[in-house]
Amino acid sequence: MTEINAGTGILTSRHLGPIELVGGVGGAVMETSVTIGERPIEVRIEIDHPTRFSESVVASIDIAFDGFARTDELSRQVIGEALRRSATSAPAKLLERWGLHTGTEDPDPEAFLSRLQPVRTTIMPDGGRENLERVIMIYAFDDPGVTGLLTVRFRQGSWPEVDPGLR
Repeated sequence: MTEINAGTGILTSRHLGPIELVGGVGGAVMETSVTIGERPIEVRIEIDHPTRFSESVVASIDIAFDGFARTDELSRQVIGEALRRSATSAPAKLLERWGLHTGTEDPDPEAFLSRLQPVRTTIMPDGGRENLERVIMIYAFDDPGVTGLLTVRFRQGSWPEVDPGLR
């Protein structure tokens, strides 16, 4: 259950603790981190309508974290599909970098997918019709010698998509 901190009016997430937004009428954000499994993940909360920030918006944020494992599973599925579909996709480029780094001509796509780690998520629970993005997941390969980040976007009403380029 979402709590309002006694006397402060600050709403509290079950996963992130107090939600302290920085910004104003045009939008507000909060940057923090959370540990999922044994890994820290950077978190950015973007609120398009801070004047309407309420317990239901915090509940939406908590639901996103309640379902984090499923979001991660879908992200990996979409990354795998992009990898198989196109040799020029962002996942294919990162797989190629891994192969070059390890000296492997034909790196195993399944091993590659299992070594991707979520490093950042952005949650936008209140975008409405103006902003259909709800969650952005950013993945890195677990070897620092392999550079580049993959981005998966979850938009309201559509299947998640991998950005065409690496970050």
